[in-house]
Amino acid sequence: MTRSFLPAAQRFGLLGGLIAVLSLFPSCDEETDDTPVELQVRFTPGGALFNPATIYTINGTAVQFNTLRFYLSGIQLEDIAGNTVSTNAYVLAQPNDDAYSLGNVPPQAYTAFNFNVGIDSATNHLDPTQYASSNPLAPQSPNMHWSWTSGYIFLRIDGIYDGDGDGTPESGSGFEVHLGADNFLSTLSIPGSFGGDDAETLTLTLNYDPLALFTSIDFPTVNTTHTMDNLPMAMQVKANIPAAFSLVP
Repeated sequence: MTRSFLPAAQRFGLLGGLIAVLSLFPSCDEETDDTPVELQVRFTPGGALFNPATIYTINGTAVQFNTLRFYLSGIQLEDIAGNTVSTNAYVLAQPNDDAYSLGNVPPQAYTAFNFNVGIDSATNHLDPTQYASSNPLAPQSPNMHWSWTSGYIFLRIDGIYDGDGDGTPESGSGFEVHLGADNFLSTLSIPGSFGGDDAETLTLTLNYDPLALFTSIDFPTVNTTHTMDNLPMAMQVKANIPAAFSLVP
């Protein structure tokens, strides 16, 4: 019987290749799966879940909201050591959306949720028509973009208020908050305790109270800003943004 042997160089070459291939497959004991992150945004004017038929009050004036939308960008999860994991997700939050997928993060405990209200400068001046219609940065209705120079509307509130004092908001008395421009990007960090080594899905719930944005504003005497046409109101709205957001424990 004749036996055929490969030269030593070839045998070791094949063995090395097999080891390299096997190294691509994790062992059963190795944890390699990241944790999917979902964000739920609850619109809670005055602390209660938003209802478009509900009449709310600002400075004692009856109001109704027609449009409530805002962008989130620069989303990060931070651990106790101050290390951050960026998700690179953009969110256009609006009432009645179930949840927003933020991607995957390493399975560990986190102690803070960091994000921008608005769009980062590099993205803010790109052409929204370059995105697929399903992308939150694509053209929207109601509109969330001014122009390539002014960029996106970071936060939008449209509504009506009681202009004749009968306790009922009327269509002839409208108010608008359209906040945008690079200088009006707001960066927030909200502490919390979430995640863990055994978390299959990490779900964050963020409360947003649009009524809080009108603190220290002489509403309804002062009732509308498109940022540059009423800078004092826009600056006060920006100052109020941290108080409008909270993380549900």
